[in-house]
Amino acid sequence: KLQEGIPTCKEVITAEDFPAGTTEIPDHAFSGCSSLTSISLPDGVTSIGEGAFSGCSSMICIYGPRSV
Repeated sequence: KLQEGIPTCKEVITAEDFPAGTTEIPDHAFSGCSSLTSISLPDGVTSIGEGAFSGCSSMICIYGPRSV
């Protein structure tokens, strides 16, 4: 579960930016990050919360495990 150490809003977020053991992306985690263009989720992520990427107007790609 993502708690402390959530990556900051930036252009590209990689799987290595997340804390070890991250299993979910909480509701509205990246909401309003208009500069975010792509994100790679760690392999352990199994769920993405409601509105996690709402307002990410520059988002082009979300990479993640098939389990999501």
